[in-house]
Amino acid sequence: MSNFNKKNEKVKLTAVIEGCKTQLPQTSTVTLLGKAQTPAQLVSVFEAALAAIQSVINAKAAYQGAVQAQEASLQAAQPLYLALERYLQATLGKGNPVLGQFGFSTAPRKAPTADTKATAAAKGKLTKKARGTDKGRRQRLAIRPDGQGGVVYVQPDGKLVPGLTRGPVAPAGGTQGGNGSSTP
Repeated sequence: MSNFNKKNEKVKLTAVIEGCKTQLPQTSTVTLLGKAQTPAQLVSVFEAALAAIQSVINAKAAYQGAVQAQEASLQAAQPLYLALERYLQATLGKGNPVLGQFGFSTAPRKAPTADTKATAAAKGKLTKKARGTDKGRRQRLAIRPDGQGGVVYVQPDGKLVPGLTRGPVAPAGGTQGGNGSSTP
């Protein structure tokens, strides 16, 4: 049963149980897997399997209910926990050893080492370069495609409409145009 579906198995088992009860003579025996069995014995095996499936379904529902109750309790406790921690820190001081008896940290936050800072900075630079965000605003605005794309308006006879070329165009004479439009 590699593809086990509880709903389908329940339907199959229920149908088999009903078939054994109604279609097989109750005084007969059926030999299956080398063992003679009565319809009542078959029904008991299938009912046990059906009961096991149902117990798993019930256990799963109970588990999911318990998880939801846990999440609700934690959501209710979290603000109180934080408020108590802040209150005790304000009242006793952040480094007071009594905070440890409540389970709160008494040690100040440690500053990252120079090695950690250097590694983080290097990773940040590599990430910016990979995403293309390593340039400033003006540097990004200066990037222009070399005559790729843009819109050119053409008359019905195939001639260009003067003054209506829009978008990036190839620079004339090796210089970039100021507004990205040109006239032929």
